[in-house]
Amino acid sequence: MRKYQYWLVVMVVAVFLAVCLVWANSLQPQIYQPVAQKEKTTPAPSAEAVGNNFEEVLATYVIDGDTIILQDGRHVRYIGIDTPELGSGENKKTADYNITAIEARKFNQQLVLGKKVILEKDVEEFDKYGRTLAYVWVDGKMVNEELLKAGVAVLMTIEPNIRYEERLRVATGATNF
Repeated sequence: MRKYQYWLVVMVVAVFLAVCLVWANSLQPQIYQPVAQKEKTTPAPSAEAVGNNFEEVLATYVIDGDTIILQDGRHVRYIGIDTPELGSGENKKTADYNITAIEARKFNQQLVLGKKVILEKDVEEFDKYGRTLAYVWVDGKMVNEELLKAGVAVLMTIEPNIRYEERLRVATGATNF
């Protein structure tokens, strides 16, 4: 009888621990859990989006203000802008820095999450981390430019990827070229 009681206690404890782990995992902030949202319909790409420099894809996760993950798992880094990184020890510089990082991510989510976006390539296809480099378009607007206009990104152009440098500079409100 004691052997039966011992195994019963072990099983109850194991079930309790499993339930606790599932519950604790559900409490993690949404920020770290990629979620594929229901696909929303967007207009078909324009005639100019037919060339090799354009690709229509679904954005399923927003890492931060300037990086997203596509339905196929690729990471895309926006060309021409920079936003603060989220959660990186070195980059947790000030409270303002972290607030801006969160604002940039939220704004980027509003623009692209769960939507079909059009990627437009420039000269280089990948950065040194293997991420796809692109100007990202949604509903006829360039996301890179919208982030600058909202003040949650800064201009950061790196040659040779400078196709829209002047346009992005104008979006920052800069008047001196």
